[in-house]
Amino acid sequence: MKKIKKLMGSLGEILKQLRQEANLSLEDLSEKTKIQAKYLGYLENEEFDKLPNPVYVKGFVQKWANACRADKEDLLSQLYRENKVLFNSHENLKLKPVGISSFFITSRHIAVVAAVALVIPLGIYLFINHQEVGSNSQIEILSPLELSSVSNQDNITIAGRVQNINSVKINGETAFIDERGIFEYSYDLTAGLNTITIEANGETGDRVEVMRKVLKL
Repeated sequence: MKKIKKLMGSLGEILKQLRQEANLSLEDLSEKTKIQAKYLGYLENEEFDKLPNPVYVKGFVQKWANACRADKEDLLSQLYRENKVLFNSHENLKLKPVGISSFFITSRHIAVVAAVALVIPLGIYLFINHQEVGSNSQIEILSPLELSSVSNQDNITIAGRVQNINSVKINGETAFIDERGIFEYSYDLTAGLNTITIEANGETGDRVEVMRKVLKL
């Protein structure tokens, strides 16, 4: 795992250096991360005005780090330091819950709805019992809002706000927490039911765990 403190330059220069050290072209990196090469190029050239929503930019950086075996938190910290205006302007935007494109109702969709209905009671139970563990540590999930939901997208944004929390993990993967206590993580969905565990560890040893279930059509 490479620590970016040993690398010099701006975020774009560091990303390029990591990619070159991994012997990857932008096309190779695109294949590994499943991100279009043009977006990787914009990120490497620091053309942030050509990139999509800041939530996705964070996801791009996380996947870049994974592909090049670099420290995600270091890269995300660098991203935030160099683009405070971009992310501060995004702070007040409401995060939308997972959406579903319009489609015709079929027997398959009826079966999907029935399956979701079965997991809702379990979701309520987990929410009540794991929303807060300890009086000092708190976590608020901003997206997805529903305990159980359906999506036909390839990925969703897991986002929330924490208090007195040292670290947040999404199914074991560390999510970056900025100085405002906000975390956002781009999560790739697989076909079928996705169980997403959001685990937060508090400053005094408290452990907070929240679960979301997303059914990908």
